[in-house]
Amino acid sequence: MKLHDLRMSKETCDKLVACAMSMEMAEETRGDRDGTPAFISRTKGGIKESSAVKDMDMFADHREYLILKNYENHQESGYTNYTSAEIDGLVPSEILDYFKLRREDCRIDVKRSTPGKIHIPHKDYYINYKYHLVDNNGNLEYMPKDSMNGVDVIRLWITLTEPRFGHVLIVEDKPFYWLEQGSIVTWETHELHTAANLGYEDRFIMTITGSVCP
Repeated sequence: MKLHDLRMSKETCDKLVACAMSMEMAEETRGDRDGTPAFISRTKGGIKESSAVKDMDMFADHREYLILKNYENHQESGYTNYTSAEIDGLVPSEILDYFKLRREDCRIDVKRSTPGKIHIPHKDYYINYKYHLVDNNGNLEYMPKDSMNGVDVIRLWITLTEPRFGHVLIVEDKPFYWLEQGSIVTWETHELHTAANLGYEDRFIMTITGSVCP
């Protein structure tokens, strides 16, 4: 786990939040009538990926089984996810270059957590990046992508909002609280982590998942 010296500028952070909110407004006014992709998804963070990993028998940590059991019916988890070409284009090249990432290979997401929501404790297995769903005689299964063989994958966690009461990130035994806007945190795949909005204002963060160039 590491809190990096490099930060995203306030101007860029504010633009990314504004972009996500404009997408939200367009979604509310448009609905599904014109068939335009909204690039917005709402999910219960952590449980879906952890369940997939369990089905693939990849768990090596008994804590993950306890999490699945104890959070199975949890109702206060999740976030709204925003992706678009505009969001991709707003990420500064200096950040991608610093971490040896190519923009075209990255999955770039803005995530919005409303007050009272948490991100269920989990580890990052990059299921949506390193695997694809295939139909095996009517059963959907996750299969590793051939292009991911031997590839080093990294995920950047970037806070887009200014420090706010109750906005917290925890990686194993290290809490991150009152982080400066634009702060970048990374951690290893084996490190258990969680995040929560225990405050009274929306929280926006960005994740960038990509393959590290050799």
